[in-house]
Amino acid sequence: MLKKCFKYDFHSIFKIWLILSVIVVSIAVPAGFAFNYVFDTENYSAEGAPFIALIAMGVFMLYYTAIIVYVLATKILLYVRYYKHFFTDEGYLTFTLPVKRSTLFLSKILNSVLYDVMLVAVLFSSLLITFAISGMLGESATVFIQTFAVIWGFSGAQLILWIPLILVICALSSCTSDLFCYLCITLGAIIFKKHKVIGAVGIYYGSYNFVYPIFGFIYGMVLSLLITAGTEFMVNSSSAAVGLPYVITLSLVIVICTLAAAVIGLAGIIIHCLERRLNLA
Repeated sequence: MLKKCFKYDFHSIFKIWLILSVIVVSIAVPAGFAFNYVFDTENYSAEGAPFIALIAMGVFMLYYTAIIVYVLATKILLYVRYYKHFFTDEGYLTFTLPVKRSTLFLSKILNSVLYDVMLVAVLFSSLLITFAISGMLGESATVFIQTFAVIWGFSGAQLILWIPLILVICALSSCTSDLFCYLCITLGAIIFKKHKVIGAVGIYYGSYNFVYPIFGFIYGMVLSLLITAGTEFMVNSSSAAVGLPYVITLSLVIVICTLAAAVIGLAGIIIHCLERRLNLA
């Protein structure tokens, strides 16, 4: 049943998302030429160069704006889909299905993760096209290789471990952000009967401006204490290798554990709220 729910959720916004993706990738082509023109000083000596440079800057700014709109639109599509599926007239039909609330919610989470991965892939492809057309792909690759060599010289084999850890942190961070927004939507729909969307937005900004800073401060203090304790343990341990790379590895593991706990906690609260909504219906 999870497979069917996931497939249904995926196709519900795929057409609109695909159109937006094609637009972003298409704008990357003229943006590459604009990027090349603006940063090539030899073009400024030609007749009408200021006017052409102004157009090129406009195209480049359009591309930058399109990327921002594309990211926001993808997130909004996911959040609107979640809201409609659970808290509108469609939601009454949803709750009558012989499917667990946890299964329906898990489908939304997996769908969000997949679209986040696809979003990153499209953005990477778009930037790759821009840099390739602008002629800066080779320079960028050289800088990347040099940077990788410097980090490898500093960290050694630890870098092989850092890469998957950083990818896991990115995935958990994205999932945590989506879950937080889903929680705000859920609470807004439960608490505010008539103005659900406004209530959800209010809860989001209220939590972001007041609750987030408090938890951020507490998390920073706890993380600092754990890293300090771990560092002292490694320094005082005769059997453990000592060095900054190991401290960084420890920090990444702590961040992963914290984000995983946040994901589990947020998901548990949302599922409880959905079950409560079903019981109150």
